Amino acid sequence: MTKYEDLPRNESGGVIAEKIEFPVELGLLRPVEAGGRKLESLSLREPTALDIELCWKHPGEITRMVHLLASLAELSPDEVRALKAADFARAAEAAGAFL
Repeated sequence: MTKYEDLPRNESGGVIAEKIEFPVELGLLRPVEAGGRKLESLSLREPTALDIELCWKHPGEITRMVHLLASLAELSPDEVRALKAADFARAAEAAGAFL
């Protein structure tokens, strides 16, 4: 398990995907009510080739990331869309290292 704050990074600050120990635990800066429950954190599993393939079937970078995060966190796309921008960006940074 890797906490978001402990993601391995290179000299320029980019996430080093191959050094991540999954799941990635991400405490939300701004918890949200989504899907009838309160989300205070996300746990992102390691993406598979299928996850990446399926997210690329959607138009637009943001929509792709919504679907990828939904799959990795076992949430619906609408629950991911409820995330505040800063939390979405942090989750996307962790998952985006694989795109």
